[in-house]
Amino acid sequence: MENETLNEIIKLINSSFHEKKINSDDLENIVETCQNLTVQDPYSNSYQMLKNFIINHNKVIWTHKISQRVAIEFMKRYEQVFGVSRQYTIPVYKEILDDLFADGKKEIVIVLGEESGRINFSIEKSTGLCRIDKTNSFNCNSHSLQGNFERGFGREADQHLMNATGNRLNKNTRKFKLTRNAYDELISQNLDALLFFPVICTDSNPDSDGNSNLHQLTFLITFGKKSGQFPERPTVVFDRSSLCPPGNC
Repeated sequence: MENETLNEIIKLINSSFHEKKINSDDLENIVETCQNLTVQDPYSNSYQMLKNFIINHNKVIWTHKISQRVAIEFMKRYEQVFGVSRQYTIPVYKEILDDLFADGKKEIVIVLGEESGRINFSIEKSTGLCRIDKTNSFNCNSHSLQGNFERGFGREADQHLMNATGNRLNKNTRKFKLTRNAYDELISQNLDALLFFPVICTDSNPDSDGNSNLHQLTFLITFGKKSGQFPERPTVVFDRSSLCPPGNC
């Protein structure tokens, strides 16, 4: 039986390309999106898994002293604002981190992007902005991903922050610093990936510069295996001072 929806999609791509509404870079992004959809994500259910783990294990090592209660609040608030469908995990594998933290580097700056409705991470390399791929490699054809985030999820997160604070000038970070302590902890635990969970900050404790991160988009970070499983007792690393206000990172 002919798939009418598929035919319409193919026709739209063809016509849009010939009418110069999309270009070859856009076609490459479409191909990458299709490839990502056909590769099973071992961490597809890990957001809920982590929440359940935190609820059921009150002896997790909290590297930056965020409490069990606060971590759950952060995750629940994110769910309230953005919905269950936006609860996903962003893995960064050890092979990538080995490269990023080579030569004793103390920290790296990660740039937020968006593709197919999901946040992704890029870093600045000599070739330009390069996306960190699930395939343990970099994709340096990612110049449009920052714009996608700016127009998409970033705008939604900013709107929530503005509404919650009453300040129309407030914006969420577009970058954050990942410090070496997270990488060192990964190595010491002999695990395969850093797992990033987007959350909303629900406490007003100031960061190291005295700024409140209340209502801001931030990340819980924990560790996992390539199989998608957590270690028996994962360490959760959380460092709000690593978030960079726009223009300051």
